[in-house]
Amino acid sequence: MNMRQLFFITLFVYVLATGCKEENSSEHSDYSNTASWYIINGGLTGADADVFYIYPTVFRGDEVPCGNNMDIYAPLLRQQAQNTINQQIGVFSYSARVFVPFYRQVAKNALIQDDPDLERYISIAYNDVEAAFNYYIEHYNNNRPFILAGHSQGSMLLLELMRKRFHDKYLMDKLVAAYTIGYTLNRENSKSWMRIANNKDDIGVIILYNSVGYPEAESPSVKGYTECINPLNWSNSKKNVSNQLDIDAVWVDNNGKDTLRIPNFTGAYIANNGKLVLDIPKENNKYVSDVTDGIYHKYDYTLFYTNLQHNVKIRINSYLKKRYTIK
Repeated sequence: MNMRQLFFITLFVYVLATGCKEENSSEHSDYSNTASWYIINGGLTGADADVFYIYPTVFRGDEVPCGNNMDIYAPLLRQQAQNTINQQIGVFSYSARVFVPFYRQVAKNALIQDDPDLERYISIAYNDVEAAFNYYIEHYNNNRPFILAGHSQGSMLLLELMRKRFHDKYLMDKLVAAYTIGYTLNRENSKSWMRIANNKDDIGVIILYNSVGYPEAESPSVKGYTECINPLNWSNSKKNVSNQLDIDAVWVDNNGKDTLRIPNFTGAYIANNGKLVLDIPKENNKYVSDVTDGIYHKYDYTLFYTNLQHNVKIRINSYLKKRYTIK
C-alpha cells in the first residue's frame, strides 16, 4: 500500500467516525430532501399561520472538520442545532405551524476572527436560507400568512432575505411579522419596506432587540446604532419599563421542556444607541450569573419568553382581522 492510498483510507475512516463530510460549496442544500429539515409542519395543528425559523450560531468550527460552514448532515452538529431550536421554538409553536430547515451556517470562530473569506462563508449560509424559504413558499405555504423568526446569525440571514426579496408585494402581504431578534438593523442596512414595530399588534413589521446590562456593553451582534423594540411594552420609546410587565422568564431544556419559570424577571429600557438595557432585580441575578461584560445575548429569548409567546398570538390574530380570512 502506497502513501497516497493510505491517506485516502485514513481520511475515509475519519469522516465515518466523525459523521462529517468535506465542505459542500454547491449553490445550496437540497430542500426537497426531508433530511435537510428539522421540522416540517410541526407546532399547532390547524393553525392559521406559519413560522419559518432560522436558528442562531451553534457551530463553533472545531467540533468536526467541516471547514467554516456547518455540515448539515453531521450528527453532532445536527444535534447541537436541534437543542437550540427546541429551546426557542416554543415561543411560536403554540400559535403556528412550524418549519425549520438546517442550513450551512457560518462557524462562530470565522465570525469572531474576521476571517478574510467571511463574505463567502456568509453567502453559502444565505443561499441555503433563501433556498429553504423558496421551497417552503412553493411546496408548503399554500397562500398562508407566515412569520419569519430567528436569533443572532439566523436573524442576520433573515434580514438579508428581507432586503433581497421582500420588495415583492406578495411576500409582504403574507408577512405577519419578522422576529429577527439579536441582530442589527439601521438606516444603512435596511430598505423602505423593512419597518420596525412600534406597538403590540402592528403587522408586516420587524421585532428586534439586543439585551445588555449597560448601554456601552459591546455586543457582537450590534454593529453601530440599531433599531429596537422593547418586548415589555412593544414600543420603541426610551421609557424605562418596569419588570412587572415581564410575564415570565422561561428556561427551556434541549428537549423543549420548561425547567424554570420566573415571573417579573427584568425591567428594561432602550438606550440611545438602540440596545435594550436590562434592569434585573438583585434577587434574580443568580439566574444569569454566567453573563460577562454585560452581554445577555444568549438570554434574548429566555428572559422575555412568555411576552414573546403572547405577542406572536396577538400579531397573528391582528393579521387575520386586518388582511386575511381563512377559507
